[in-house]
Amino acid sequence: MRGRYYTAISAIALTLLVLHQPAQCAKLIRVPQTVKSIQTALDHAEAGDTVLVSEGVYKGPIIMRDDVILMGMSAEHTILRGNRKGAVVTGAHGASISHFTIEGGYNGIQCENTIMTIENCVIKGNRTGIHCVIALPLIRNNIVFRNRWSGIFCETTRTHRGSVSNNVIAENGYCGVMLAGQSQVLVENNIFYFNKQYGVFAAEGARRSRIVNNNFFGNRNSGNQYSAIDQTNQHYDPQYSAVSSNGFTFWNDGQGGAKNQGGGGRVIGPLKRTFYGGQPGQDGGTRKVNIEKSSKQTGSGKDKNIVPVCQEEAGSSGEFEQKRAKGGQEPFPAKLQRDEPEQSGLAAPLKAAQEAAKSGIAQTEEVDDAQTQDSSVNVETQ
Repeated sequence: MRGRYYTAISAIALTLLVLHQPAQCAKLIRVPQTVKSIQTALDHAEAGDTVLVSEGVYKGPIIMRDDVILMGMSAEHTILRGNRKGAVVTGAHGASISHFTIEGGYNGIQCENTIMTIENCVIKGNRTGIHCVIALPLIRNNIVFRNRWSGIFCETTRTHRGSVSNNVIAENGYCGVMLAGQSQVLVENNIFYFNKQYGVFAAEGARRSRIVNNNFFGNRNSGNQYSAIDQTNQHYDPQYSAVSSNGFTFWNDGQGGAKNQGGGGRVIGPLKRTFYGGQPGQDGGTRKVNIEKSSKQTGSGKDKNIVPVCQEEAGSSGEFEQKRAKGGQEPFPAKLQRDEPEQSGLAAPLKAAQEAAKSGIAQTEEVDDAQTQDSSVNVETQ
């Protein structure tokens, strides 16, 4: 019996070790320093990887990959420019895009049944800024500005984990947000500013959408008869002193004082941005991060310019921490943290499992003579 007991303990220990091995480090792929094009970098990326794009103008269209983060250095100076024939960016499930200006497309970003994150971007000069079909992404802290028709077009779109929140949606040619078909979405804490016809236009089938804690100012109409704009919404001048042609001043100007406080004291309009590698420098760019390039940056040798990175415990308030990986020293976004076993409350069980795994197999031999003889006979006759 004792032999069977030790065998069972060993099996459990080995199972725990297999299931709770520390996750492998995600990769950070830099464009254009290590991979020349954004699409090539995305095609090399796997789930959890980050593609970091330096300042410059890049040609679209691009197609995102599931669970991959695409991050520019700053929306002011990292530009994705389309050819006006289709979407500049096609979304992917679980992906994230941030810190870009996205312009010159029929649609700036196209999301079809895709739940992803779109944040800290300027989306301007397209026919439609963001086109969502069926599923609503998390659209937050963007400037959706001077698109020729609608800023955000939701076509039979439902809120699951997404929302339209803390954006400035301004000066679009028809409406800020168009809710078509049977859309049912959450629109909260945004500033709708001088859209030419409507702040929010809702079809009859979209009348159950929640439009709460927004500020409507300067639009020809805040909404139509099916836009449920209730008393939680405000109608105050956000006090923008000047609006630049690129829309960046919306992030930094016109806080509007206490008037721009939504429900529960939450801010209406854009939040403070967090940049990769630091805040924007005095030259209008972002603080650069140096990399030591090495042929040993990846163990496989297949993509020597793709830097494997791990990270330390996540910093607070969206700050970025860094941990030096073998052969590279690139900081890694805290929000991509992989929990180690010690951080998940499994430290004690795993330590016991490790000790049991080392000794368990040997202990299966330490049984009394009678039990050993019986078990050996059973093995021979099976």
